[in-house]
This record gives sequence, C-alpha cells and structure tokens, in this order.
Amino acid sequence: MDALRRRLGKTRAKLARWRYAPRITHPAFTRPLIGRDPPAVERLPPGAEPDDALLARIAACFAAARGQATSTTPSMWDEHERLRAPFLEALEAADLPRLRAQFGDLFGGVLLDGMSHGNALFGDEARNPYGAGFLGLRTVDCLLALAEATGEAAVPCYAQMTLPRYIETMQGDLGALLARLEARLGFPLAMPAVGRPYVVRLGGTATAPDILRHAYLAHRLRELGLGEGARVLEIGGGFGMFAYCARRAGLGPVTIIDLPFVGAIQMGWLGAALSPADVAGIGETPAAVTLLPPDAVAALPDDGFDVVVNVDSLPEMGHATALAYLREIRRLAPRFVSINQETQKVHAGAAQNRVAALAEEAGGYHRASRFRHWMEQGYVEELYLRS
Repeated sequence: MDALRRRLGKTRAKLARWRYAPRITHPAFTRPLIGRDPPAVERLPPGAEPDDALLARIAACFAAARGQATSTTPSMWDEHERLRAPFLEALEAADLPRLRAQFGDLFGGVLLDGMSHGNALFGDEARNPYGAGFLGLRTVDCLLALAEATGEAAVPCYAQMTLPRYIETMQGDLGALLARLEARLGFPLAMPAVGRPYVVRLGGTATAPDILRHAYLAHRLRELGLGEGARVLEIGGGFGMFAYCARRAGLGPVTIIDLPFVGAIQMGWLGAALSPADVAGIGETPAAVTLLPPDAVAALPDDGFDVVVNVDSLPEMGHATALAYLREIRRLAPRFVSINQETQKVHAGAAQNRVAALAEEAGGYHRASRFRHWMEQGYVEELYLRS
C-alpha cells in the first residue's frame, strides 16, 4: 500500500509539472514565476527634468571630456555611440532645446538601450525581444529576488514542499512586500519621475527593475561593512541608478568613470533625480556624485576609495581597456565588487572578457567570494581583495 501511495504521489507531481509547464515564464528570470499574471506597465508623466543651467553644464563637461579622450581599443560600445548620433550632435552643438527634448523622453527611443532594464526596449511591446508581459514580470522577479537577498522573504525550496505550495510563494501581496523592503533598506524604491520611465505600480508605488536591481548593490555594500561616507568608485555607471541608490542608502561620495556621452546622460538624469548641486563633471568642483571620463582614472589618488564596483560592463570593453582598469582598481581601493556575465560572446570578431581571467592576468588580487548573483540570471557576483 505504501509503495502504491508513493507511486501515485509521483504520478500526481509529474502531472502537475506538466500542467504548469506552459505557464513557466522567461528563462531570463531568477525564478519560474509559475502562474503569475504580468502586472500592467505604464509610463510616468513628465516630471523633474534638467533645467537650462544644468543642460549648459552637461554640454560643457561633455566637450571637456571629449577633448581629454585618447584612443581606446574597439568595443561594442563604439556601435552604441553611433546609434546615439542625434544626442551627440545636440551635445556638440550645445543645443539646449534638443537636449531638453532628449532628456524629457530619456526612457523612450534608444538612448538607454544597454543601460536600462526598464526602458523602451523592454517596455514597448513592438521592440521587446522577449514578448508580451516581460517587463511586468521582470519587475516582479526583481522584487522577489531582492526580498530573498535581504532576508525579508524566505527562499522557497521545491524539495521541501508540494508544487502548489511552491507556486503560492510567488502569489503574495507585492505592494506589502515592497513596503517592508523599503522599511528594511531605509530608502524608497519608487522610480524617480525623470525621463518618463516605464513602471509597474505595486501597492501604489511606481517601481521598476532598475531601482530594485541597484538597491540590492547598495544593500550588499552595507553588508560588506561600508557605511555612511564610504567612498565609492563605479566603473561604468549606466544612466546613474546605482549612484542614486548609493546616495539614498547613505553611501558616498560616488565617483563614476564612463564614456563622455554616457557621463552626459548620467549628469542629466542624476541632476534631476537628486539635484543639480549633487552632480559634477570634469573640471567642476567634486560633488556627491562626480562624473569623469576614462582617461581621468590614472589621476585618481592611491587608496582614494573604499570600494570599486563594476556591473555589467567590463566584459563588453576591449580587452586592453578592461585589463588596464583591473590594474588601476587594485591601486585605488582595497575591495572590488564585480557583477558580470561570463558568456564571452563574440562581437566583431573578439570574445567578451571574463572578469576572473582579467583579475588573474592583472595579478595582485585575492578572490574572497564568488556566487550566482541574486538579481540576475546568468550573472556572477565576486568580491576581490588586494593580495
């Protein structure tokens, strides 16, 4: 009888898995999200935007950064820059009306392709490479991952529960969970109303994958013992979301090293999301967030930072450029946090970098930890210390 009961139980479990299989969501997510309907996605109306004084500063800093640039090894970001020709033309001409229009619709078009997980590439169903409902479910996935990473929610284990019970762990009140996460982290998880971002409303809060993903990194740095006033250097800062979360979490000052046109985007978005006084470009007095071009890294002082972070960019650089950064990072800070993929996809005839191999080639590093990144399928989170 017991044997028959076990066999029937296995048969029921197999049938349940077969029944739910069509409802398992995209493999890019960190969990299957079985049976979760995608929440609605909307765009925020126009909100805070860079004023003319900040736009003029952005154009001036872009020109200064461009003037300082030297030749670099080819990378996939050369193509990204060409795709943003209208934005670069407006910067070069210091055309404030055109720049104002670009920043007013920052999350539309292609300006944030490769920098945001919640821009038009994923929010516009006509462009979305992953199909309908992706951005809404991606937001849910990020929220659940952040809750588990911080300990606000327990990690479900299918081996210890039935499939229906496992599915229940993904069906709770997401608005209430978001509110508890904000209380635990000590800062809001609402997406700033700058550039008309795509958002999902959970319990009345308009949030998005970008802020949830980067809130995790701010939390992680605090777990590593970095507190108020910790000096942070970010190599490759996207549109500025990590710097925003770091400041909200009490970390900083933050310095970002990035390409001149990306620094211009960061200056506009952060200047509106924080305040114009909170951002500074090359040649300006350092501020809460200081934005510098790649060539400025060599002039940064030894041990000038408590930690260096890099998220989703070292693999995409030319090998020589990425290796040079690894050698500088070792000089600049005792800790280096890397969150990157290791696929080594071939682009324009060259394979992308793997951070572990770069650290070994650069020398002088001890890897203190390595694990699958909580917030992103296929990404590895590593902590390197100077050896």
